[in-house]
Amino acid sequence: MLTEENLQILYRYSYVLTCNEEDAYDLLQCAVEKYLNSSQVASCKLAYIKRIIKNQHTDNYRHDKLLDFDSYDDTIIPLDNELTELEDVIINEDMVETMLLSLSPDEREIIFYWAYEGYTAQQISDTLKQPRGTVLSRLHRIRKRLIARFGPQMDCSLEAAQ
Repeated sequence: MLTEENLQILYRYSYVLTCNEEDAYDLLQCAVEKYLNSSQVASCKLAYIKRIIKNQHTDNYRHDKLLDFDSYDDTIIPLDNELTELEDVIINEDMVETMLLSLSPDEREIIFYWAYEGYTAQQISDTLKQPRGTVLSRLHRIRKRLIARFGPQMDCSLEAAQ
Protein backbone atom coordinates (compact mmCIF):
# COMPACT_ATOMS: atom_id res chain seq x y z
CA MET A 1 0.00 0.00 0.00
CA LEU A 2 0.95 3.66 0.01
CA THR A 3 2.97 5.00 2.90
CA GLU A 4 2.30 8.34 4.58
CA GLU A 5 5.52 9.68 3.02
CA ASN A 6 4.32 8.67 -0.46
CA LEU A 7 0.97 10.34 0.14
CA GLN A 8 2.75 13.54 1.23
CA ILE A 9 4.84 13.51 -1.96
CA LEU A 10 1.72 12.97 -4.07
CA TYR A 11 -0.14 15.72 -2.18
CA ARG A 12 2.69 18.22 -2.74
CA TYR A 13 2.69 17.32 -6.43
CA SER A 14 -1.09 17.79 -6.60
CA TYR A 15 -0.86 21.10 -4.74
CA VAL A 16 1.76 22.46 -7.11
CA LEU A 17 -0.44 21.62 -10.08
CA THR A 18 -3.63 23.09 -8.57
CA CYS A 19 -2.31 25.85 -6.27
CA ASN A 20 -5.30 25.14 -4.04
CA GLU A 21 -5.37 22.97 -0.92
CA GLU A 22 -8.88 21.55 -1.41
CA ASP A 23 -8.39 20.91 -5.12
CA ALA A 24 -5.10 19.14 -4.34
CA TYR A 25 -6.84 16.84 -1.85
CA ASP A 26 -9.61 16.13 -4.38
CA LEU A 27 -7.10 15.44 -7.13
CA LEU A 28 -5.09 13.12 -4.89
CA GLN A 29 -8.19 11.25 -3.75
CA CYS A 30 -9.39 10.80 -7.32
CA ALA A 31 -5.98 9.52 -8.43
CA VAL A 32 -5.66 7.05 -5.56
CA GLU A 33 -9.19 5.78 -6.22
CA LYS A 34 -8.38 5.26 -9.89
CA TYR A 35 -5.17 3.48 -8.95
CA LEU A 36 -6.93 1.17 -6.48
CA ASN A 37 -9.75 0.41 -8.96
CA SER A 38 -7.41 -0.31 -11.86
CA SER A 39 -6.56 -3.89 -12.64
CA GLN A 40 -3.17 -2.84 -13.98
CA VAL A 41 -0.21 -3.61 -11.73
CA ALA A 42 2.41 -0.89 -11.98
CA SER A 43 6.05 -1.62 -11.26
CA CYS A 44 6.48 1.87 -9.79
CA LYS A 45 3.17 2.84 -8.22
CA LEU A 46 4.33 6.34 -7.22
CA ALA A 47 5.15 7.24 -10.83
CA TYR A 48 1.94 5.61 -12.01
CA ILE A 49 -0.17 7.63 -9.57
CA LYS A 50 1.68 10.83 -10.54
CA ARG A 51 0.73 10.12 -14.15
CA ILE A 52 -2.91 9.65 -13.08
CA ILE A 53 -2.74 12.96 -11.17
CA LYS A 54 -1.28 14.77 -14.18
CA ASN A 55 -3.89 13.34 -16.56
CA GLN A 56 -6.76 14.07 -14.16
CA HIS A 57 -5.50 17.63 -13.63
CA THR A 58 -5.35 18.16 -17.38
CA ASP A 59 -8.94 16.91 -17.71
CA ASN A 60 -10.07 19.13 -14.82
CA TYR A 61 -8.24 22.13 -16.31
CA ARG A 62 -9.95 21.66 -19.66
CA HIS A 63 -13.33 21.22 -17.98
CA ASP A 64 -12.91 24.33 -15.80
CA LYS A 65 -11.74 26.35 -18.78
CA LEU A 66 -14.92 25.42 -20.64
CA LEU A 67 -17.11 26.36 -17.68
CA ASP A 68 -14.93 29.29 -16.48
CA PHE A 69 -15.37 29.05 -12.70
CA ASP A 70 -14.13 31.78 -10.35
CA SER A 71 -12.30 30.73 -7.22
CA TYR A 72 -12.91 32.55 -3.95
CA ASP A 73 -10.47 30.61 -1.81
CA ASP A 74 -8.96 32.60 1.07
CA THR A 75 -7.40 29.67 2.87
CA ILE A 76 -4.98 30.54 5.66
CA ILE A 77 -2.49 27.86 6.57
CA PRO A 78 -1.70 27.84 10.33
CA LEU A 79 1.99 28.08 11.22
CA ASP A 80 3.79 27.07 14.42
CA ASN A 81 6.57 29.69 14.23
CA GLU A 82 7.41 32.48 16.61
CA LEU A 83 5.63 35.78 16.00
CA THR A 84 8.84 37.60 15.02
CA GLU A 85 9.51 35.10 12.24
CA LEU A 86 5.87 34.79 11.26
CA GLU A 87 5.78 37.86 9.01
CA ASP A 88 8.84 36.71 7.03
CA VAL A 89 7.37 33.22 6.59
CA ILE A 90 4.00 34.59 5.44
CA ILE A 91 5.69 36.98 3.01
CA ASN A 92 7.80 34.14 1.59
CA GLU A 93 4.78 31.82 1.30
CA ASP A 94 2.76 34.56 -0.41
CA MET A 95 5.63 35.28 -2.79
CA VAL A 96 6.06 31.59 -3.69
CA GLU A 97 2.31 31.19 -4.20
CA THR A 98 2.17 34.33 -6.39
CA MET A 99 5.10 33.07 -8.43
CA LEU A 100 3.54 29.64 -8.89
CA LEU A 101 0.21 31.15 -9.93
CA SER A 102 1.99 33.17 -12.63
CA LEU A 103 3.19 29.92 -14.26
CA SER A 104 1.34 27.43 -16.41
CA PRO A 105 0.70 23.94 -14.95
CA ASP A 106 3.53 22.47 -17.06
CA GLU A 107 5.96 25.13 -15.80
CA ARG A 108 4.81 24.59 -12.20
CA GLU A 109 5.50 20.88 -12.62
CA ILE A 110 9.11 21.54 -13.65
CA ILE A 111 9.59 23.99 -10.77
CA PHE A 112 8.03 21.44 -8.40
CA TYR A 113 10.51 18.76 -9.35
CA TRP A 114 13.45 21.17 -9.30
CA ALA A 115 12.72 23.33 -6.22
CA TYR A 116 10.52 21.15 -4.01
CA GLU A 117 11.75 17.63 -4.76
CA GLY A 118 15.36 18.61 -5.52
CA TYR A 119 15.50 16.64 -8.77
CA THR A 120 18.37 17.13 -11.19
CA ALA A 121 17.67 18.10 -14.79
CA GLN A 122 18.26 14.48 -15.82
CA GLN A 123 15.79 13.18 -13.22
CA ILE A 124 13.18 15.71 -14.37
CA SER A 125 13.88 14.69 -17.96
CA ASP A 126 13.39 11.02 -17.14
CA THR A 127 10.21 11.69 -15.14
CA LEU A 128 8.57 13.92 -17.76
CA LYS A 129 9.96 11.91 -20.68
CA GLN A 130 11.42 15.04 -22.29
CA PRO A 131 14.97 15.62 -23.54
CA ARG A 132 17.35 16.93 -20.87
CA GLY A 133 18.19 19.99 -23.00
CA THR A 134 14.51 20.88 -23.23
CA VAL A 135 14.15 20.68 -19.45
CA LEU A 136 17.26 22.81 -18.93
CA SER A 137 16.12 25.49 -21.37
CA ARG A 138 12.58 25.57 -19.94
CA LEU A 139 13.94 25.80 -16.41
CA HIS A 140 16.29 28.61 -17.46
CA ARG A 141 13.49 30.55 -19.19
CA ILE A 142 11.13 30.08 -16.24
CA ARG A 143 13.72 31.32 -13.74
CA LYS A 144 14.71 34.23 -15.98
CA ARG A 145 11.05 35.29 -16.40
CA LEU A 146 10.38 35.00 -12.64
CA ILE A 147 13.48 37.03 -11.77
CA ALA A 148 12.46 39.71 -14.28
CA ARG A 149 8.97 39.88 -12.79
CA PHE A 150 9.65 39.43 -9.07
CA GLY A 151 13.28 40.49 -8.71
CA PRO A 152 16.36 38.62 -7.46
CA GLN A 153 14.65 37.69 -4.16
CA MET A 154 12.59 35.22 -6.23
CA ASP A 155 15.54 32.84 -6.49
CA CYS A 156 15.95 32.84 -2.71
CA SER A 157 12.25 32.12 -2.20
CA LEU A 158 12.31 29.15 -4.54
CA GLU A 159 15.48 27.75 -3.03
CA ALA A 160 13.97 28.15 0.45
CA ALA A 161 11.14 25.90 -0.71
CA GLN A 162 13.67 23.08 -1.23
